[in-house]
This record gives sequence, structure tokens and C-alpha cells, in this order.
Amino acid sequence: MGNFMRLLSATALGAVAGALIWAGAADATVYAIEGQDIPPATISGTITTDGTLGALTLANIIGIDLTVSDGSNTVVLTIPYALVGSSLAATSAGLFFDYTGGTTASYFIAIDTGPPATSAYCIATGPQACENTANAEAIVVADVLYEGAAQSGEVQIGVVVAPEASTWAMLLIGFAGLGGYTRYRASRRAGLLKVRPIIRAFRR
Repeated sequence: MGNFMRLLSATALGAVAGALIWAGAADATVYAIEGQDIPPATISGTITTDGTLGALTLANIIGIDLTVSDGSNTVVLTIPYALVGSSLAATSAGLFFDYTGGTTASYFIAIDTGPPATSAYCIATGPQACENTANAEAIVVADVLYEGAAQSGEVQIGVVVAPEASTWAMLLIGFAGLGGYTRYRASRRAGLLKVRPIIRAFRR
């Protein structure tokens, strides 16, 4: 097989792998949190789900990147601590929390217990409150609690972040081309390159 055909074959394999990556990424849905500030405390960032619509469970949340701040301190929350009940729901338009209440506790909380201090974002309904106020949200920034007013009904807490198709396309084309070129170079220099273990590289 000539060099050109090797390069073409490797590039095609890279493109197929890229398409599979794209298909998996397309299932995920990113929601930007909006309108949930409790002045002076603010909450911003994103919650990423596996694309499920309707009531969500903790298993449906595949990543969070939330930032709480009150002007004096800023803390990033990246671990969903708990999601209980069925009040948190996703639609094609956004993320919603149902404050209808009832006899069953339902809440979502992302929390960083420190040290040196605890920070969190919490929304809850039913008999269990985030802190003192039932059917409300709360933001904790470095041990300082900010509670919102009591809510009722379904409230939108996030909007869908639309992916930029052109950015994904350029990224996949670039990876496919890079993969093809790498395979081509490796085939010409077989036996001359020494593999460097990834873990060892990160330890240096």
C-alpha cells in the first residue's frame, strides 16, 4: 500500500472515531443556571445531563460546574452531592424545579464541605428545607448562608446552552487529520519510536 493510501485509510479511521465521539457528545445537554441569585450571593455555571427529558435522577447528571459568590468569597462546586425526589426536570427548553411541595421531600444540592469552609447551592421542596425556609433555594458561600423567599409551582432554573456545530465540526476534522498523519508517520518510523507511558508522563 502506498503512502497516500495509508494516509487516506488512517484519516478515514480517525473520522469514524470522531463521528462516534460526536454521537456520544450529542446526547449530553448543557443547561446554564439563570435567575437564581440571592443578593448579594450569586450562582452561575452549568449542569450537564445525559439528555434525559422529564424528571431527573442523580444518574442523569453527568457533570456540574457551578460557582457561588458573595463578593467576598468565590467557590466552584463540581460534585452533585444529592438529588432526591422528582422535582428537578429537564425539557428541550430548560431545567425546571417544581416547588409544589407535598409530603415527600425533594431536593438538589451541590456542596463543597471544605476545608476551610462549606459552600453550597440547594433547592428544596416538601417537608425538608435547605435550611430554614420551606420550598426555597439557598446559597452558602464560605459558611455564610443566603436564603431565598418561599416559592410555589414550577420555576425555571436553567436554559439550554446551544452547541456551536461549526466548532465541533472543526475540532473533529482536526482530530481526524491529526490521527491520520500520526499513523502515517508511525508506520514510517516503526521500531524507532519509544512509547512513553501516559501515567509516568503525568508524574513528572
